[in-house]
Amino acid sequence: MTSIATIRTTTLLALAGFTPVVALAQAPGVLNQLNGVQQRQELEQSAQQTVAPGDSAPELYPGEESDVGPQSVLEIKPRRQLFEAMIDSQFYHTDNVLLVDSAKYSTTVLVSTAQFALAPTPYDLWGGQFAPAVGYSQQWFDYGLGDNVSTPYFHDVNTLDFNAQTMFADLRWWTKPGLTAELGFNYLRLLSTSDYSSFYEEADPYAGLSATIADDKVSGTFAYQASYHMPNGTTYDIDPDFNERFDSLLSISCIVKLSQRFSVQPYGQYRYTHFFTDTSRNDQFGTFGLAAYYQVCRYCHVRAFLNYNLRRSDRADLAPNYEEFDAGAGVNVDIRF
Repeated sequence: MTSIATIRTTTLLALAGFTPVVALAQAPGVLNQLNGVQQRQELEQSAQQTVAPGDSAPELYPGEESDVGPQSVLEIKPRRQLFEAMIDSQFYHTDNVLLVDSAKYSTTVLVSTAQFALAPTPYDLWGGQFAPAVGYSQQWFDYGLGDNVSTPYFHDVNTLDFNAQTMFADLRWWTKPGLTAELGFNYLRLLSTSDYSSFYEEADPYAGLSATIADDKVSGTFAYQASYHMPNGTTYDIDPDFNERFDSLLSISCIVKLSQRFSVQPYGQYRYTHFFTDTSRNDQFGTFGLAAYYQVCRYCHVRAFLNYNLRRSDRADLAPNYEEFDAGAGVNVDIRF
């Protein structure tokens, strides 16, 4: 999927008298944090390297290899698995919670994700692997844990809290390493945390291509994804086509495996968004970051990351330009059965 994904209110909407929830429903910036989190999760998935037949297995205890010699992973045909369950949590600090340079406020964000999918073990197809998946993802965004931020636009930063529900279907084919082709569809609902009422929905078909070059220690990936976002109205009296848009996303990343369990990943992304409204608005987003991963066991890994984001719009009156820096850590548990 565009797998398991920043909520921001703008100064313009706040000054215009919208409540935070209404501002979230109307402003395209409502989706920026969600997109940012989901894109980081996708980059993280690409960084998780599976142990191939013939690779040395991690030592069970210090000095094991000197006792019994290197232990290799046997190539055993596994039983086909059907399902995948994933739980993820990340906690980070942002220096610009409103995504408005003229009104910068810093706070913390906790993002919790639970996902379940019908995702059979990949099938052999055309000299590569084919993996279909269909599932559901639930995410909770909680602001201001451990701090008490107040601004002229809200008395408590947790007013921004929301959650997201995503139903997805994904078809992916790849060679390893080499080319990957992906086609999928998401249906997204944004809901208030207080009563789980929906205030925004959209359908999102997408397609992508990527190329990877790799050796034993280093791999580099260049990827392109196109997606068309079709709003399906809101709870409030707002133009349902306000957020109709087309995204083009280019990303480049490099994974450096420093040991059997530890790897680092510098990355960069550029996103061009065209809005299909009377304003014919165009936004450009840039992201530059560095992530580090440690594999605790087969099913669990932890991470730390630094991220710099910016937006430049040709309609800054509707979407103010901004810069944002965030840093944090997370943990992921992923089980197939």
